[in-house]
Amino acid sequence: MKRVLVFFSLTAALAAANPIAITLLSEFSADSAHQWLELCPLPGWGFTGDELDLTGWRVVTSTSACTLSCVLYRDSPFVLIDSVGLATHEVGSGMFRLRPDSDFIYLHGTGNPWPWDEYVNYPATPTCAGNSLAPPQHCSASFWNYDGAMSQCFNWYIDSQPTPVELNRHWSTISGSVIVDESLVPGSELLVEARGEHAGGCFFDACNTADFVIGGLGAGWYHLEAYLWTSHGQLHEFYPESVEVGYNHILSGVDIDLRGQGVAEQPEQTAAVAPTLHAAGMQLVVLCPTPIDARLEVHDLLGRRCAVLHEGRLGPGVHRFDMTSRVGAGVYFARLQTGGNSTTSKVVVMH
Repeated sequence: MKRVLVFFSLTAALAAANPIAITLLSEFSADSAHQWLELCPLPGWGFTGDELDLTGWRVVTSTSACTLSCVLYRDSPFVLIDSVGLATHEVGSGMFRLRPDSDFIYLHGTGNPWPWDEYVNYPATPTCAGNSLAPPQHCSASFWNYDGAMSQCFNWYIDSQPTPVELNRHWSTISGSVIVDESLVPGSELLVEARGEHAGGCFFDACNTADFVIGGLGAGWYHLEAYLWTSHGQLHEFYPESVEVGYNHILSGVDIDLRGQGVAEQPEQTAAVAPTLHAAGMQLVVLCPTPIDARLEVHDLLGRRCAVLHEGRLGPGVHRFDMTSRVGAGVYFARLQTGGNSTTSKVVVMH
């Protein structure tokens, strides 16, 4: 099988994607020579009006705190927080400092559009919006936020080419095709997912063709699997070997054959068939490879339970749960509990 490694460049379509859950923590560097934090709501703006006033917002780490006095503008949606900008009061006052190996960044704001709480911890497995690997010297940690066909996807990845006050664009991508009986593709739901230490299982491409693109990946090794739901039942198969991507690369030609029995599932891949939880607009989407007993709860940013959307049996396939009739406007975390496993997803509700 031929696999071609090519450099990845940001496409105009992805740059124009409009995320539903807006995140401002975009990129940070813990380098001893220059420590900084970039705030940016891209891709997409996501706020009412042409500017977002950050005056009075706070940025807190384990050893520092600062108060912002700056504005994000639609035509220039980047703010860089570092010791220079704070010393000259260009972006605010106080101190910004990060430990190189382990720390957290907490952003707290009030006012427009609502009380805002956001955080990132490192080092941690980069899954959903709150965890990142620790960036090595001369590298940064960059945030990938993409509103796909069925779900919004998040990931922090290590960027070997930091881009302060520029759009993040150095993640890696895996692309290929799923080989199926052509008569099964129209009207079917196709899911391809990459799982690995540097992905957290958040990434998939759902479509009604056999081609897939999985973006937002950090350098590392991944297991790939494909699901196809048809009127005749579910087809499911792993790619027969692990695949590796480096920094800022596309790995193409990764084809998964769903026509036969394929390769037997390996014991170490058991977790890859667990159900997944994603936010799609103001809906929560649960993808079940097999029947499960599940409980789906919604919590606010203080950890208080606001609603139980489901408790009981879920059959194999795609299940969608509406949020708008159960909670008010705000930022929430949904938690899917299945046996001893728990999966979370961030979702924003706007009325």
